[in-house]
Amino acid sequence: MQMSSIKEIEEDIQELKTLLKSSKRPRISSMLQTHLKSMEELALAWNQQAVSMKAAHEQEMKRLKEQEEAQTKSPAVNQQGNGSSTVTAPSSSEQQATLVKGSAPQPQKLPNAPTSLNSLTTAYKDFDSLMFLTDEYNSPTVTVYLELKNVGEFKERVQCEFFVDRVDVKVLDMNGLNYRRQITNLYKDIVPEESSFKVKRNRIELTLKKVKGEFSYETWNELCSKKRRDRERQKDPMNSIMELMQDMYEEGDDNTRKMIGEAMMKSRQGNSSGMDM
Repeated sequence: MQMSSIKEIEEDIQELKTLLKSSKRPRISSMLQTHLKSMEELALAWNQQAVSMKAAHEQEMKRLKEQEEAQTKSPAVNQQGNGSSTVTAPSSSEQQATLVKGSAPQPQKLPNAPTSLNSLTTAYKDFDSLMFLTDEYNSPTVTVYLELKNVGEFKERVQCEFFVDRVDVKVLDMNGLNYRRQITNLYKDIVPEESSFKVKRNRIELTLKKVKGEFSYETWNELCSKKRRDRERQKDPMNSIMELMQDMYEEGDDNTRKMIGEAMMKSRQGNSSGMDM
C-alpha cells in the first residue's frame, strides 16, 4: 500500500489539531476541521484493519497447530495372528518417513493468511457486478447494489465500513474466497453513522445517507465523482495536507501566513533529512 505509515498519520493529526487551536478565521477553521476528520477516519480504518488481520493470523496459526497435533497423535493399528489388534504409536522415524512419502496431509498456509501486522494486503476477488440507482429529487439516501451469488448464506461474514467519501465492502471466507469492493471518491459526502447495508440472497444492498445541503438534498447523477479529487495525489495524505496549508497561506492574514510558513518549512526539512538517511 502506497500510503503514509500510521505513525506519520498520527503526527499529521496532532499538527492539524495544533493549527486548529491557533486558527482565528472561521473558513480556515472549517477547512482544518474537515481535513482533521478525514485523517482521523484514515487512522481508525488502518487500526481496524490491523486488528482484523491479527485475529485472522492467530486463528490460522491455531488451526495449523491443531492439525499438526492431530497428525502426530494418530495411532497405527497392527493385526495379530489371534485376530486381535494392538494400537502402536508410530516412532519418530516412521513419522518422518510418512511425511517424506506425502501420505499424510501437510499443513497448508492459506493464501490470505497474513504473515505479520505489517502485511495488510489480502487477495480479494471483485463482486459480480455493481448497480447504482439514480436517486429522486430531494431524496435523503442513495442506493447501491453489489451482486454476488449466494452471499445471503454468509451474512455473518459480510463487513461494510462507511466513511465520509468512500465505502469499503468485504465478504470473508465465502466458500474459501474473499471478496471486496472499495467505492472511493463518492459524488458527494455521506453521513457514515446513518448509512447502512442489508444482505439479500444474491446481493448486498447499500443505503448511503447524504449530507443535506443548505436547502435540500442534492441529486446524485453518478456514484463516483470524476473531478472532485486527484486519485494519484490522494494516495499519500501528506499531499492533501500540504495543499490545504498552501491554501491557508494564500488566504490567511499575516499571523496565519507566518505560522503556516514555519510549519511548511519544518515539513520540508524533515522530508529532506529523511531522504539523506
